[in-house]
Amino acid sequence: MNDPYISVIVTTRNDNYGENMQRRLDMFIKGLDFYQKQYPGLFELVIVEWNPPDDRDPLSTIVIPCNDLHIRIITVPNEYHLRTGVRRPLAEFPAKNVGVRRAKGRFVLITNPDILFSQNLIDHLGQRNLEDGIVYRCDRYDFNGDGIESVEPRDYVRFASSRIFRMLGMEGTMSATVDIKMPSDQIPISSYNENTLHTNGAGDFMLISKETAESVGGFYQGLACEGHHDSVSMMRFAIQRVKRGIFKFPCITLHQDHDRNILPPPWDPKAVFETAKQIDDDPDWGFNSVNFKEWSNKS
Repeated sequence: MNDPYISVIVTTRNDNYGENMQRRLDMFIKGLDFYQKQYPGLFELVIVEWNPPDDRDPLSTIVIPCNDLHIRIITVPNEYHLRTGVRRPLAEFPAKNVGVRRAKGRFVLITNPDILFSQNLIDHLGQRNLEDGIVYRCDRYDFNGDGIESVEPRDYVRFASSRIFRMLGMEGTMSATVDIKMPSDQIPISSYNENTLHTNGAGDFMLISKETAESVGGFYQGLACEGHHDSVSMMRFAIQRVKRGIFKFPCITLHQDHDRNILPPPWDPKAVFETAKQIDDDPDWGFNSVNFKEWSNKS
């Protein structure tokens, strides 16, 4: 099996976090599998099963079958979760770093298992002309996913686009019905500033070459800035002179909205910057030396 161009990296556990976990995961996997048919070999999906609950079935028993998409599940037991010091049961960015270390693609896409990618974005990625030394971002649009389980993957983006209620753009978060005045049949479009860090909703889309990610020590996984590891990561990339790339509309992500068990503290730019300046020096980030159990749907 040839190595993929992009390793799509997510983390989850079978505990129904945010409710409707199965519905959101099914949509995510079906969407990727649909695009993999269009661009064979473009993706692999790396799911880091973090700190799996003892009273639930493993993720490998609930992922839907795929004909085209290669899915790998890397299981990180509780003992390694305890080493992180993270109070929540799922340590998001330590988990994503586990995926980065074990990715087989030339590029790694950090995202979450409730995201859709627009066809325009996929077509751009399918050209395979991404560059090393750049971290790519794009805007996120939140939508109400009720009923999407009855929609075919080819119609996911159309369905989601008709149910957008919020945009997370470079200039901030805006309500699609209150803050942005537009005809009801149009999607709000963000404005862009090339001199601004696009940290808004960054945890749902950060695309970077594996080589560049490893050269800067991966994504921020510390405890100093709880809930904003994605923003700290973007700031750290800037401090370490990683260039920024922006996919502009209509290259977007769409996020199936869900309840949050715990909301992060308010975003504090000063705290993010001060945390980002503290570069870690851990050669074993992502538990690189550990041989975790791995499941594959292609083995």
